[in-house]
Amino acid sequence: MVHLLRSICYRRLNNLPSDDARNSSSRKNSKPHESIKSLKKAIKKAWDEMPDDLVKRVVDNWSGPLQACIDAEGGYIE
Repeated sequence: MVHLLRSICYRRLNNLPSDDARNSSSRKNSKPHESIKSLKKAIKKAWDEMPDDLVKRVVDNWSGPLQACIDAEGGYIE
């Protein structure tokens, strides 16, 4: 049963944005911010640029994979 839960957990997490998508986003802020204000501004800008449908899909699909990982007592969630 644990193996099945882990399989579900990792399979569901694979539906998150690809490494390429995450890496291109992280390159935008690859330099340290000079102030908290600058960091907050960059976070707000990134949030505002995020498509609403992506946010909805992530929120709607979060509880299932999270519970599967907890039940399987394994791994970490990025």
